[in-house]
Amino acid sequence: VEMRHPLSHRLEKFTLTRDTLLGMVRASLYAPALAAALPSALGEAARGRFDALAGLSQSLGGRNGLQMAAGMHFSVVCAEDVARPAPASAVPGIDFGVAFASLYAEVCAGWPRGDVVEAFYRIDGAPAAVLLLSGGLDPVTPPRHGERVAQALGAKARHLVVPNAGHGVLGLGCLRDVVYRFVDAATDAAALQVDATCASGVPRPPMFVMPGDAR
Repeated sequence: VEMRHPLSHRLEKFTLTRDTLLGMVRASLYAPALAAALPSALGEAARGRFDALAGLSQSLGGRNGLQMAAGMHFSVVCAEDVARPAPASAVPGIDFGVAFASLYAEVCAGWPRGDVVEAFYRIDGAPAAVLLLSGGLDPVTPPRHGERVAQALGAKARHLVVPNAGHGVLGLGCLRDVVYRFVDAATDAAALQVDATCASGVPRPPMFVMPGDAR
């Protein structure tokens, strides 16, 4: 296929595989504001024009994308996650399969990493108030993970789910104020009672047509 590079805008040719295409879609799902443009971008891709989809997939990475943090990312994930075998109950998703797992297995086979002590994986009861934040639309750490951690932390943990949020929750309008008031509370009890009803009112961005897609 031919596509203009999202940064240089130079026309380039490359082989588009199923896994590459799914990677472009997956990256956009992290932020609802980007996912709102997926219908338009996918429509363009169906007509053989992949510029919009590629641009979306690069929007979260800044000018240098993942490259700036790739080394640290692999050092952490290879040590903390890949080193532990997946539970027998872990079944690959129908759409994304094992493509990402295979990539990490290949990279981590030779990537330098530290040893993680077994206690790292144990969650004890929280001695002080803890606020856990989850986005209902998060494709990588969905609310079920936060709920499991909250149960392990015990009575002093509060799990707040923002239904229309993606992977990033802290930067959403009223959530910054909720976190501030949680940290600033005089007691654990007061922190756990901080009003967070605004979370349910965070809207999901409506679908929009990307610039230049009015054909």
